[in-house]
Amino acid sequence: MNSLRHADDVLSIVKSNSAAALSPVAASWRRSAVCHKLDPEGEASPQERLSDLELRALEERNDLLVRTARPRIEALHTAVRHAGCCVVLTDPQGIILTRRTAPSDEEHFDRGGLGEGYDWSEAREGTNGIGTCLVEKRPVIIHRNEHFMTRHTGISCIDAPVFGASGELLGALDVSTNRDDQTQDMNKLLGLSVQQVATQIETDIFAEKFSKNRIIVAPGAQGFANNALIAVDEYDIVIGATRAARLLFELGDEPRIEPVTGNDLLSLQRCKSTGLERGEKQAIKRALVRNRGNATEAAKELGIGRATLYRRMNKHGLSRH
Repeated sequence: MNSLRHADDVLSIVKSNSAAALSPVAASWRRSAVCHKLDPEGEASPQERLSDLELRALEERNDLLVRTARPRIEALHTAVRHAGCCVVLTDPQGIILTRRTAPSDEEHFDRGGLGEGYDWSEAREGTNGIGTCLVEKRPVIIHRNEHFMTRHTGISCIDAPVFGASGELLGALDVSTNRDDQTQDMNKLLGLSVQQVATQIETDIFAEKFSKNRIIVAPGAQGFANNALIAVDEYDIVIGATRAARLLFELGDEPRIEPVTGNDLLSLQRCKSTGLERGEKQAIKRALVRNRGNATEAAKELGIGRATLYRRMNKHGLSRH
């Protein structure tokens, strides 16, 4: 892509008052330019790398994450190495802690700054998989010209955040590739693998921290990557919860959890997932029957919009026909 064309495209979006509200990438571009004062045509030279001493100190501070993630990263790299990909793990600030890549690709990724000790925070490199994932605390895919910096438009970055045993952000797991034929569909397939491995790392960290306690898998935790785990002590008091469990049970982001027993927590969730949902499903079915399957009239009877009714029907597995 023409570098000036990319810079012009980025700056035109940044100046738009509405674009940032319509697209997560546009919102990140705006943060990069307005909050971080970055220029898409900024410095083309590689950024400064941490010294070996600084990197070792950083690895020691993140020992549990690096040690626990290592076998998972090795397995992920084995699966993607023939596709010209590298796998990296960062700390919460976006500093690369460890990287796995094929020997033939090492020099290329080194030149691009995708090596151990380099800073890929959004504040330093603008919109990119690692930095934007850490800011937004969600899986992201930044494909080629979705990057803020022109010099990064040749790569695709697929990322997922990794959370600790107290729900805190530990870092990002990233797969990057510079293949010219990389497509968005290929990115999505890689994204599923990256998210799965990030979830496995979180589960391993949680299991190690609470290895002497009882760990409970929350039943019916749909949509939370199946690692909604809570740990309880000998009195059944909840003493730990994964990020997914904190979202599911609305436990908040603070490391300390308000005193509650595991039984009470699970009982409350069962009430939410059975009593209320069952009642909603029954109300929808009755309205549809009374209106002979006419969704428009059923929605009017329930006092909701037709689009909302269709979403609720899909949620409960009810046919539109």
